[in-house]
Amino acid sequence: MAKPVVSYYDAILTEADLSLLAPGQWLNDAVIGCAMEVFAHRETLQRAVGRSGEGDSEQEKQPPPPSPQLFLSPAIVHMARSLPADALPSVLGELPLDTCAAAYFPLNDTSETETANAGSHWTLLVFLRCTHSTKGSNGRFLYLDSLGGRAPVYARRLASALAPLLRGDGGDVRVEELECPRQGNAVDCGVHVVANVERIAECVAGGVEVEKAELMQAGEMKRYRDQLNVSIFFFHSSCCASMEPSRLNSSIPDQFSTTQELFLNLPRC
Repeated sequence: MAKPVVSYYDAILTEADLSLLAPGQWLNDAVIGCAMEVFAHRETLQRAVGRSGEGDSEQEKQPPPPSPQLFLSPAIVHMARSLPADALPSVLGELPLDTCAAAYFPLNDTSETETANAGSHWTLLVFLRCTHSTKGSNGRFLYLDSLGGRAPVYARRLASALAPLLRGDGGDVRVEELECPRQGNAVDCGVHVVANVERIAECVAGGVEVEKAELMQAGEMKRYRDQLNVSIFFFHSSCCASMEPSRLNSSIPDQFSTTQELFLNLPRC
């Protein structure tokens, strides 16, 4: 079995996984799942840093509740696709699906049930709860495909199965296709999915309508691959993830005073 070189929360990557961040490579479920972990914990950290300066009382300095945006791994999404709707609460029941501001579901077009990345194309299903920046009674589902396709049956079926957990109702579910930049080759679909998640999550956090998100173009994917490599490998390598905070703080670049500051200043497009 290949030795892990990155271990960050529930994400484990091998050297072969990391090599997929090079241009011309198709991202697998492990790399996309690790990126989702990074986004989830970065958002929680951003909220914690922002909240720490809001007041002086001990209560105001307590850590924030779980992330209001949910970034699900392809493996969990694939499992949810493979199960009957009435079994989903047993798999996803611990997630705050009924209160999250948004939830992101990377989809693979495989029809197999054994593995999450046996197909050839990645797309993205997004749930947005009804706020000042969303439309719909209890929230809505969006579908993004860098090849420009319409939402397939499996995406609509998953949305229908998730709706009772996310919206609290079993009414009609409509999946809207959100226009997004097209990929410039046959392999960048997964990179587009990860980049679209990051940009939409930034809009949700800032109260901006997702239709105004500046989604990355095909020409930006090489640079974004490099930045994913920085975010995943440099900061979340197994040696850093297992290091005590005091030791890790002493090892970061001089221009950053803490690991939190380094994390929040990782390069982005």
